Amino acid sequence: MIDMHRNDAAANWTKRVTYSTIADYNAALDTAFEHNVRFFENIADSEMAQFAPENKLTTFWGQLYDYEQLMEHAIVHVSRHRRQIQKFIAILRAI
Repeated sequence: MIDMHRNDAAANWTKRVTYSTIADYNAALDTAFEHNVRFFENIADSEMAQFAPENKLTTFWGQLYDYEQLMEHAIVHVSRHRRQIQKFIAILRAI
């Protein structure tokens, strides 16, 4: 998403992907992490937090975020889904 904001025409974004094994999902998560690490090699610390609205991204849901806020949201989002999956597994095992 940040690539798109920075007008990176080479950014290739797939809306939805499904895998058939846990190993495939783990590999996809590793790839996503590596992509983000490489991306941040080109971002200066001074670019992370932006206070002026014109220097923020507008998300697909209309919220204004700077890079720091968006990455914090992404990290928490993954953790939230992990907790949801853990609860779902517990429910299924109790049946």
